[in-house]
Amino acid sequence: MPVMLMFIMALFVKSTIGVVVGTMEHPAAGGSLGRDAAQEIQEKLEAATQINAAGRETTLAKAQGDLAVLEKQSPTDAQKHLMMSQIRFNRASSIGNSGEEQAIEKDLAAAMKLTPTVGKPKIELRSGSELGCLSDVNRCPKGWQQQGSLCIATSSYLGACKPRTPLFDMGMEEKLAFARYCQVEFHCQEDCRQNFKSSCPSLWRQVSGSVCEAPKNYVGKCSHRVQTDTMTDQDKIEFGLTCGARWPCASPVGHVYSDVCPEGWTMLFGQTCRAPADYHGPCRTFARMASLAKSDKQAFEVACGVNWPSRGAQCEADYSAPCPRGWQEHHKRGKVECIAPPTYSGCSRVQTFGDMPPTDKKRWERNCGQRFPCIGEIMNDIAHPAGVESGPVDAATGNVIRVQMR
Repeated sequence: MPVMLMFIMALFVKSTIGVVVGTMEHPAAGGSLGRDAAQEIQEKLEAATQINAAGRETTLAKAQGDLAVLEKQSPTDAQKHLMMSQIRFNRASSIGNSGEEQAIEKDLAAAMKLTPTVGKPKIELRSGSELGCLSDVNRCPKGWQQQGSLCIATSSYLGACKPRTPLFDMGMEEKLAFARYCQVEFHCQEDCRQNFKSSCPSLWRQVSGSVCEAPKNYVGKCSHRVQTDTMTDQDKIEFGLTCGARWPCASPVGHVYSDVCPEGWTMLFGQTCRAPADYHGPCRTFARMASLAKSDKQAFEVACGVNWPSRGAQCEADYSAPCPRGWQEHHKRGKVECIAPPTYSGCSRVQTFGDMPPTDKKRWERNCGQRFPCIGEIMNDIAHPAGVESGPVDAATGNVIRVQMR
């Protein structure tokens, strides 16, 4: 504290005591005496402020300069050591955490990397009609019609997207993004057969394993995160009634496009398919299907009025599985690597999925033409095919007969 300021404070205490004593001894003169003392103290304080101003400006400029130098310096070894110790401690303390706790830790780590901002949060209030309408993303948007596995827009659609799209190949978040970008609107979810095989309630996001997170506009009275892996169908019904979060409507049955020809068609030489005798569609009865991609087959369904075989029982993918269906697990340095079957020739044959959230795994499925196992599917029953031999086959055993060359 500056000497001058201490001196002024001493004078202030002394003058105050004098004012109190004088007021007690001479009550009538207390008012004038107090005013004179206050005036004297005010004058001395203003003088001290002017004296200290020059010294304060010099000190403030020096402090700002020192701070700028510190900001330009890189972290010291001690700081780096402290940060690494913190990371190791967090990893050790997270052992045994539940899936919900791990999901929260991931969100906190992502939030710490964001640039902090100062201000008040923006709260968007939605109208009662918006909250009352639960979008049915397992149905084509309003004004669109389902043909085969595609959603086809009517002539009244004037949006920026193509008038046909494989909507049912998209994940929930991608469907909502499609609606925003393409300026379409989904129907409200009405009474329908709910899909209790789904990991999450309708419009809830799967953040980690079986942990589901509510949408931003959720106004129910339950927690915004819930773990559903131990829930029975009855538990899910009760959760929906209590928390206002019903399960999604069952999506349309998908098709399997691994077959070369449509359902009921016969494959001839060179992957040429022949229509059945009762086919009366707009296309010819012969079609060459060599090298057709999944999207090409979906377009062929719409154009020719045919279908590829149905998928059968609805499959809810288990994205907590370490590897896709038919891929082998290989443990290396504490991580799980997934090795593709010998016959696979799409994306990289060695993949690591440990750090992928479910949304990225869904995107990988579509891009690479593979899928994760269904919930409840026993992976041990899935054979990992080895190299296929060619040659004459023994009719009794079905094995390839090895021909000895002479």
